[in-house]
Amino acid sequence: SPPSSPLRHPRPPSASPSSSRIVKRRRVEASRTHSRPCIHNYQHLVQSILKVATSHYRCRVSTENPYPNNNDQVKWAAKAWLRACQDKGVDLEMEEEQSKLITARALQVHGELKTAACLLVVTHYGLRAGTDKKTINCTRKLVANLKKGLAFAFEDPATRYGMYQHPIIQQLINTMWFQDPHDKGLIYHRYFKRRIPLVTIALILTAVGCALDEWGSGSHHLIQFSETAYHTRYEDIFDAVDKFEKETRCYHIMDTICKELLVNAW
Repeated sequence: SPPSSPLRHPRPPSASPSSSRIVKRRRVEASRTHSRPCIHNYQHLVQSILKVATSHYRCRVSTENPYPNNNDQVKWAAKAWLRACQDKGVDLEMEEEQSKLITARALQVHGELKTAACLLVVTHYGLRAGTDKKTINCTRKLVANLKKGLAFAFEDPATRYGMYQHPIIQQLINTMWFQDPHDKGLIYHRYFKRRIPLVTIALILTAVGCALDEWGSGSHHLIQFSETAYHTRYEDIFDAVDKFEKETRCYHIMDTICKELLVNAW
């Protein structure tokens, strides 16, 4: 994957060398009389830690940088494993294959978010499927207008009222991270802190943009939400959101929006 831009995102603290250690698979030793239970318990513990670690990693991708470079992926996986061990109260080294399983979750986040966005854009923006020329032309023009200047991010895209307040943003936040009391946004609330991060909003808008791209011709055609196609688009949207916050900081507009998004997610 392409390197993350150091200018666009503050570099998160790197994991310490001890927390980044990855070891190759080791054979589990156990006594002859209790080998099966011991091996079973070890495997169960590893799976339990892996599940928690992937949740930590997914949250970090969702709130800090959706496209970490290769070096950061390894560091983040090690940190996620360390946090999972701390959550479980155990000390267990991470193996190389477990690191790969954890880092693969970035693509999972992207895919789930894009799928959710595709289900919502039709009703939220009034897209119509049809084979007649008139319907196709109307849909094509509608999508073009929605994409112009991020109009789809406004509460009212037609009048461009309420920047970064379109209801689809809140709905996708709730669907992805706050669907129930056991969802990641609640269990791992440390990643969302006191408000929904700008990174999360930018990622959501990038996914919505991809979902709208599928209707760009006037009829629906599947488009992959790939890093190659949308990493730069995400960076541009993040820059726009970040710029808007800085330019309106004295009015606390973006801060209020982000806080309300978190309040309405619970």
